[in-house]
Amino acid sequence: MMVAAAAGLVCNGTDPCYNHALNLCCPGDKTQHDGHGRPFCDIQLTGTCQNQTTCYDITSICVCGGDRPCRSASGACLPWSNGCTKLNAAMQFCPSGPMPTPVATTSTVAPPSSDNFFATNSFDSVANAATTITIIACLTLVCIVAMVLFCVCRRKPVAEPPILRSVAETSDREEALLPPVACPRHGSSYAPTHTTSTVASLQSQGSSQDSALSSSREFDLCELEMYRIQSFEISIVKALAQGAHGEVCMGMYQGIAVAVKKMLPKSLSHDEVQKFVLEIKLMAKLNSPYIVRFIGASWLRPSDIMLVTEFMDMGDLRNFLQLTSDETVSWQQKLQLALNIVHGLVYLHSLDHKIIHRDLKSRNVLLNTKLNAKLTDFGISREMDDMTMTAGIGTYRWMAPEVLQDGHYAESADMFSFGVILSELSTHRLPYSDYVNGSGRPYTDTAIMARVMMGDFQPTFADDCPEWFKAFGNHCMAFQPDDRPRAAQAAYILQTELRKIEASAKL
Repeated sequence: MMVAAAAGLVCNGTDPCYNHALNLCCPGDKTQHDGHGRPFCDIQLTGTCQNQTTCYDITSICVCGGDRPCRSASGACLPWSNGCTKLNAAMQFCPSGPMPTPVATTSTVAPPSSDNFFATNSFDSVANAATTITIIACLTLVCIVAMVLFCVCRRKPVAEPPILRSVAETSDREEALLPPVACPRHGSSYAPTHTTSTVASLQSQGSSQDSALSSSREFDLCELEMYRIQSFEISIVKALAQGAHGEVCMGMYQGIAVAVKKMLPKSLSHDEVQKFVLEIKLMAKLNSPYIVRFIGASWLRPSDIMLVTEFMDMGDLRNFLQLTSDETVSWQQKLQLALNIVHGLVYLHSLDHKIIHRDLKSRNVLLNTKLNAKLTDFGISREMDDMTMTAGIGTYRWMAPEVLQDGHYAESADMFSFGVILSELSTHRLPYSDYVNGSGRPYTDTAIMARVMMGDFQPTFADDCPEWFKAFGNHCMAFQPDDRPRAAQAAYILQTELRKIEASAKL
């Protein structure tokens, strides 16, 4: 049974899951309860859990217990299995060891008889007195040792501040682990190099800036220790891409292809390193099939830190659209790509601490050979503590008018960027590339930004594009942020239309 939910109404215990797209309260999946009787709310099907006391969903933390202590990738609790201990301990979803197996016993303990009662109590008194004396003696000894050490330390001359070593001054032990080989330079060809190099080579390419960025404590890397990968375990195959502050290489780790992202030497300022560390910490928290999977991080010093993620072998959506056309990509495939992207936004916007991507564009949507799309590049993403956010910008062609005007960020800004991507799926062109001025020349970047801020320009759709898709895309790019659909509503619309296409294809 589904119950209509008025705005602001919390769903009851019978139908605890709130479906944003349908504005309905839905029953949870009791077969996937959390071990304590609370049903599971599937964000993509039944909606989010409004009250954690009556249900749970993928955003709930440390909920699994009882006879279902494990956690699946979908967020649902599962019965115990030998394979889930290691995985879920790292995710903080499960106990670190196997569940205790109760052992049945019929033996009983007889009460002490009157004959030995006084003897037993007398013995216990002596034992307790001896234990107390032992504890006091140990504490006294510890205090004496501590005082001696304190006096010795005070008598030592004050040491000079430690000199932070550059890479050239790395110890022999570190050098043994870090052979000096280089990450291949970027060029016109992305073909693999003849010899692979360990990722340590990237970390050993230091500069004078490294000495000022060598303290792990300053950047608080403790919470990343459980994900730390030794540099010699990763080998670099080829360069993939380079941005303003970082570069991405394809690498190999434990026999599988991975993507390795590091900062450029010119960007090794304290603030830029701090931003990159925050990006890695944020990636470590995310777990969704629509977000590029976080594998780990590798570093010797904070300035060397690298982000290791799954490798998406089809590259980004922008390149894919440039190399294809309407004849080679069906509308069913386009809708599936759009649905993958918006599912990623549903996940980010539904977390307890909502996350706004803030740089959603076709370059930050990666594809694999199965044509599954996943979101990446959370360098300027932030967890929302307030209703809106400011500062930090993405690429202007995908920015909402309010962001260009005053840097005002909310979930609706991500939805505008999503609408721009929908126009790209329709035309395969770069947004606004078809706009020309009176002289027949393309508008400058400044002119485009000014027109978008005024609401005069909006990315266009192909003439043969389905009318519903064009209307849906324009809805996502509404000038007023409040007029745009939420991610869950957009996902429902796309899912409905995709099912229509799939059903007609079977006829």
